[in-house]
Amino acid sequence: QWWSVMQARPSHFSYVGDSCPVENVSLDDVVAFARVVSIRDRVFYRLPTEAEWERAARGGREGGLYAGGNDVSAVAWTSENSKGTTHPVCGLVRNAYGLCDMSGNVWEWVQDTYSEDYSAAPTDGRAWEGGAYQVFRGGSWRDSPEYARVARRLKVDPADRYDFLGFRLVRASP
Repeated sequence: QWWSVMQARPSHFSYVGDSCPVENVSLDDVVAFARVVSIRDRVFYRLPTEAEWERAARGGREGGLYAGGNDVSAVAWTSENSKGTTHPVCGLVRNAYGLCDMSGNVWEWVQDTYSEDYSAAPTDGRAWEGGAYQVFRGGSWRDSPEYARVARRLKVDPADRYDFLGFRLVRASP
């Protein structure tokens, strides 16, 4: 989908195939993609907030270490089973919402900027704004299973691009 919209192949792993997640994209790259797809489809797409991402990853359920269950090898591509590369989307078990790859394969950008704890977090699900770093969630093909846990969150400069960092969009009201 990235190629058809942006006419570019930023992914380090583009040789793996078009069914793999796009990675190696900055936050600005993702926002530009969402804008183009929103105009094309006449629907508003955006990154999920951190709260939306976690709810989606958990599949509406509390508990569970990974998106889709507690057996990491069944639900996530990590350093233990990825053989050093990304994999086609939805090659492993889906979670209760039918979503796949929310644990492992590639980390995913979210709207929120980073804060050390949740003490001043918005309580209405809005994105946290104002920090210098952007949050990403989910773990990746290069990380150990502990990083694929739904609760794990990390921060990065929004201008950075990595072969382990991609995204997922939500369809939302403007």
